[in-house]
Amino acid sequence: MNEYAFRKKALIAINSVLATMIALGILFSPSSESNRAARRDVLSSAEKAASIRILGSEAVSLKRSGAGWVLEDDGGLLPAESSRIEAFLQALDDIESLERVSVDSGSRASLGLDETTARVVEILDSGGLMLSHFLVGNYAQAPGEVYIAFPDEDEAYSVDSGIASYILGKRSSWLNLRVWSTAVSVDDIQSLEVAGVLDDGTGDTREISYSVVRSGREWKSGETVMDASAVEASLRAIAALRGDDYAPSAEPAGEPSLVVTLELASGEALRLDIEAKRADGKYPITSSQRSRRLYLPAWALTEAVKPLEALSEDY
Repeated sequence: MNEYAFRKKALIAINSVLATMIALGILFSPSSESNRAARRDVLSSAEKAASIRILGSEAVSLKRSGAGWVLEDDGGLLPAESSRIEAFLQALDDIESLERVSVDSGSRASLGLDETTARVVEILDSGGLMLSHFLVGNYAQAPGEVYIAFPDEDEAYSVDSGIASYILGKRSSWLNLRVWSTAVSVDDIQSLEVAGVLDDGTGDTREISYSVVRSGREWKSGETVMDASAVEASLRAIAALRGDDYAPSAEPAGEPSLVVTLELASGEALRLDIEAKRADGKYPITSSQRSRRLYLPAWALTEAVKPLEALSEDY
C-alpha cells in the first residue's frame, strides 16, 4: 500500500512538471511571441488628439477648435463634422491587437501599403507630440479587415476595416455641410418667402414668388389657407438642407436667381441665395449662417423649394 501511494505521488509530481513545461513552452513559443508582439495600441488616447492629418490621393487636415473640430482649407477654416471625427478617434482607441500578415517590407506594394497608394495618418496632441502614425492600404482578403503598417517597420498587419471607411473617404466626408449652422425647428418658423426664378440648367426657367405665413394652426398665403402638412414638409426639407461641398474661397459669387427667407419666432431671418444651376447639376448657394458658399445638389433643392400650387389644399 505504501509502494502504491509512493508511485501515485511520483506520477502526480511528474504530471505537474510536464504541465508546467508545456505551459512554459506555449508561453515562450514563437507563435505566442508573435501574438504578444501584435498587441499594441494604434492610438493610446483619443482625448489627447488635437490635430489629424491624412495624406494620400486627397489630403485632409483637421484641427480641434474649442469643443468641436474644423478642417483646414486653402481659403481658411471650414466647419467639420465633429461627431464623425470623435467616432473615428474612438474606433482607433478601441483597437487593442493587430494580426500580423507579413514581416517582409517587400510585400507592401501588394497590400496597398507602398508610397503611391497608401494613406498616411498622423495624429498629434496640442503640443505637437505624435500620438499615432500609421499607413492604411487595401482591404484585406479576410472580410471586414484592412491592411495597415507603421513607418520604419517591416511588418504589416490587418485590423478591423471600420477605420478604413473614415480614412479612405473623400475630403467632403469630414465636413459639416449643413446649410444652417444652428438647428432650425419647423415650430419656430413663422413665415416662408420664396422670390425669384428657378433655373433648371437647360435654359428653362420658372418664376416662383410667394409667401406663406403661420396663422394659429394654419398656414396662409394671403387669405388662402394652404395645406399645412405640405407647407411643413417643405419647411422641414429647407431646415435639413445639406450641400455636397464648399465652394473655393476664390470663386466669386454669382447673382442669386432665387432667394428663400425664413422668419423665426425670435425675429431672426434666415436667408438662402440660390444661383443658377451649374453644368454639373449643382446649385451654388449662400447661407446667411455660413461664411463660405456651398454646392447644393439639384434633387435637394427640388425636394425643399416647392411652387405655391404644390402647397395648396387642392393640389
